[in-house]
Amino acid sequence: PRLLPAARAVDPLVALVAAARRLDPQAASILVVGGERFSLVRLDAAGAYEGVRSNTSCAAGTGSFLDQQARRLGLAGSRELAAAAIANTGEPPRISTRCAVFARTDLVHAQQEGYSLEEICDGLCAGLARNVADTVLAGEPPRPPVLFAGGVAANEAVRRHLERAFGVPVRAHPLAAAMGAIGAGLD
Repeated sequence: PRLLPAARAVDPLVALVAAARRLDPQAASILVVGGERFSLVRLDAAGAYEGVRSNTSCAAGTGSFLDQQARRLGLAGSRELAAAAIANTGEPPRISTRCAVFARTDLVHAQQEGYSLEEICDGLCAGLARNVADTVLAGEPPRPPVLFAGGVAANEAVRRHLERAFGVPVRAHPLAAAMGAIGAGLD
């Protein structure tokens, strides 16, 4: 903002809530999983901000984590990983996503045990969903409907696993990746 006189700083959380209120006024909770962070924003009955729980500064369980693991598996990126996960018809291996080092070890073991690429990708998506749920829920399920925002919302496998972990419907908006920018424009 100091370089551009007309620019102003926008709080990303305020922008996210503004976008959610405009794009999905019925949303009672907003789950945002981006490239580096994830959070669950709770809204009150009127759609006003009530509270937020977020991950630590570690990027495990985020979009950049999925990109990193996709490259380890020889895939172009997280989109290809998501497509492989959705194609899975088998039982995915349990893969720890709390730490990239543990995930790498689990990936190697899964490959050695003969799991298919699709099963491993689905295991990564399930692990990410477990990590997000364990971090943001703290024993209290989100109030539905849950709006899924951020770039990871495009990953249908993660969305499905989040629904199972949360025990409530989780819906991704078509503009999920741009919600922060949309909210900044509305603010």
